[in-house]
Amino acid sequence: MKLACRIIASFFMIFSGCCLGGGGPPLWAASPDFTVKPDFIRIGAFHEATEVSFRAKIPHGFDLVVDVQGEAVEEELVRKVRHWDMWMNGEDILVKGAPCLYVAASSDPELLLRAGPEITWGYGAIERRVSFSGEMNTQQRGKFFRDFCLLKERRHLYRIEKEALVPIGSSREKVLVQGFFKLPANMVPGSYDATLSVVEDGRVISRKTVPISAVMVGLPSLIALLSKKYSLLYGCVAVCTALLAGLFAGFIFERLGIKKKKGRVLNGTSGSCR
Repeated sequence: MKLACRIIASFFMIFSGCCLGGGGPPLWAASPDFTVKPDFIRIGAFHEATEVSFRAKIPHGFDLVVDVQGEAVEEELVRKVRHWDMWMNGEDILVKGAPCLYVAASSDPELLLRAGPEITWGYGAIERRVSFSGEMNTQQRGKFFRDFCLLKERRHLYRIEKEALVPIGSSREKVLVQGFFKLPANMVPGSYDATLSVVEDGRVISRKTVPISAVMVGLPSLIALLSKKYSLLYGCVAVCTALLAGLFAGFIFERLGIKKKKGRVLNGTSGSCR
């Protein structure tokens, strides 16, 4: 009994010393409450932009960053070169390590503009991971990366949201935040990661990732299966479809041509009778 009392007293003294010494109890670092809906997306023949909603509970006084990014892919781009007053196609540049899709939002928009090795979100984090083939200096690489992001934004594959997070409730300890992302219709099938980062004074306190799966269904899935596993059958079906489409179009145009000719004959006959 005495030994147990001594252990409890020692623990109390150590804890009090940590608090008085400025160390304090450990900061909130538990896994945050983060939900994403839907986490399964079906890409069909008439697929449109998908609205993904998320909710997160974080302590008062903390900021949060939510980003959705796809798998890193290799992409080949053509570099434009200016000769005198004309733009011409230059060398082909292979881009490696860039996600196929990236969307980010934050409760503090300035967090998305920060750069540094400890920052895992935003275009700055992508720039550290991406690589370009060919010879480039630092200035050329930075300009090419900005042009690359601008191209992705025009295709609706990259986007930084400024007003995507809305607090919808709070309790004594935590605040409930809700947000929405629109994933574009031209997203490719694959695995995507929705990541919540809880930030205090620029430092990441906790992080949680929820996977999102996008699969192709329906007619696009059948066409993809035929092209990969049954290439001969796929080629025959494609040729037959093209022939039928050509015959149908020819029939339609032929019928329209006959009607016009008949109309001209009738008009000429009526004119001659007068």
